[in-house]
Amino acid sequence: MKNYRLGIDLGATSLGWSLFELDNNNEPLKLEKVGVRIFPDGRDAKSKEPLNVTRRIARGIRRNRDRYLQRRNDLMKYLIESNLMPKDISKRKEFEHLDPYYLRAKALDEKLEIFEFGRTIFHLNQRRGFKSNRKLDSQDNETSVMKIAIIELMKKLQETDSRTLGEYLYNLNKDLPKKEIVHSKAMRVKKGDKSYNLFPDRAMYLDEFEQLWEKQQKFNPELTNEIKTNIENIIFYQRPLQPQEKGSCQFEEGEFRCSFAYVTAQKFRIFQELNNLELLDFDKKSHKLTDEQRAIILHTLLTQKTATFKALRRKLGKEFVKDHTFNLESEKRKDLKGDETSAIMRKDNYFGDKWDELTDTEKDEIVTKILNEENNKEIEANLVSWLEKEYSLPEENANNIANASLSKRISNLSKKAICKLLPFLQDGFIYSEACGKAGYKLTDEAPKEPKYYKGDLPYYGELFEKDALFGNKTELNKKYPEKYYGKIPNVTVHIALNQLRKLINELSKTYGAPKQIVLELARELKLGRSKVAEIEKIQAKNRKYNENIALELEKTGIENNYTNRTKYKLWEELSKDPTKRCCPFSGIQIPIHKLFTHEFQIE
Repeated sequence: MKNYRLGIDLGATSLGWSLFELDNNNEPLKLEKVGVRIFPDGRDAKSKEPLNVTRRIARGIRRNRDRYLQRRNDLMKYLIESNLMPKDISKRKEFEHLDPYYLRAKALDEKLEIFEFGRTIFHLNQRRGFKSNRKLDSQDNETSVMKIAIIELMKKLQETDSRTLGEYLYNLNKDLPKKEIVHSKAMRVKKGDKSYNLFPDRAMYLDEFEQLWEKQQKFNPELTNEIKTNIENIIFYQRPLQPQEKGSCQFEEGEFRCSFAYVTAQKFRIFQELNNLELLDFDKKSHKLTDEQRAIILHTLLTQKTATFKALRRKLGKEFVKDHTFNLESEKRKDLKGDETSAIMRKDNYFGDKWDELTDTEKDEIVTKILNEENNKEIEANLVSWLEKEYSLPEENANNIANASLSKRISNLSKKAICKLLPFLQDGFIYSEACGKAGYKLTDEAPKEPKYYKGDLPYYGELFEKDALFGNKTELNKKYPEKYYGKIPNVTVHIALNQLRKLINELSKTYGAPKQIVLELARELKLGRSKVAEIEKIQAKNRKYNENIALELEKTGIENNYTNRTKYKLWEELSKDPTKRCCPFSGIQIPIHKLFTHEFQIE
């Protein structure tokens, strides 16, 4: 048991430590021991993507495959029970050679043998079409790649007078040799020199199922509605998405963090920035906003989605355009965000001018309903009818509102805390002052008495419960701290904290608990003013380039994230001419609508 000081240098992939023996005055006597721990940061070496993302994607693919096989087995079992398929497996094999597309087209007009109809139903299950879960397809426009492809397919069905998707596919391929018919996921059919992209949605298959059943039920009375309902549930049922973990509020115990989609949260953010906003003159002297200037900027932010600093200065007066800047303005930041939710809802095909007649409580109630029903397409009709009845909206407007793409960002505060702080922010207090007025402690104060542990240091999630997410405090998980308390989403921080805990516990067993711990975290060295300005210019250039890419991704309905931006950058580097952008390995052309599918990956 020694009296010692423990020095730690904690980095992303290493932990260096030194142990200094201390005298009675806590002055170092000698260097007792040094060491280093090397550990992985939990990320891919090239892409820096967390390794658990790759595992999660692979796990999702396995689950989808398992669910498909289970659904197929359940359907076959029920078809046999309902006498729509023969019980003898050798007889069932005979029906595999029948052309299912021919049967799907024939069943619309003529009677099928009962087993032939069973074969037709079984084929509908093989590819049941895409169904939006509104999380992946939440754009409030019609520009996503998937939507465009679905709309184009619908037009082709109308142009060819095809009643169902099955009839369209049969007529498209009936004169072609089998070897020329392509049945892959992205390119399903081929006719002559032309290939046709097929992205059918679930509604097309469901509509075909209804038409086939209605027609064949007239020829076969044993096809009851009960059998139809059970088969429909087996083929077309889709599990709802699990609710997303939001984390706990910083101030209010037991309250979850609030979505920035709420109008109240939008105002909270606007007033928070407005209270920090000041004007800088030519000599860089700071001037607080006058009440009139504050009112002009506030009105602009509440009525627009974004406002550039240049436009705000122009609104304040000509004298502020050239000789003044804002303190929040820099090479990296050119604008302030306004009320994004209201900017969407004020559109003519949404609420229009009616939105400004509503109270904040009514607005937040509408947002709550949109967020609650966002992951459940089945009950979306309830929201549409409620909007039509409650606010006398046309059906088209109500549908647009129900499918509105609102902010996905989450505040670190709950709505309860935001509502307490907002009145003080509206009175002009900055955030730290508003927290004091509302009775909140902005930072955790050091305890008057240190907390001692007789045994090992506990898992960090026990100490930082507000920062640890995805915990499930059940009796079953008590033996597994990560499952019980949750963990910090940043995988590198999670690993580093666990390594730190292991080191201190191991040293404590050997030398006793340290008298002092000095911790140094990896940080960048302080840079000079000219170097900072140079870096800001580079960052601004990169930011503008990323914003341009984000606009292109938005046009195609693709999520704006690091992976998709990297794909787009690499795609642009292939050639200045988009028609000449080809895979460097195979020479196959890469069109924009295929770039973000599984067919092309970053090497």
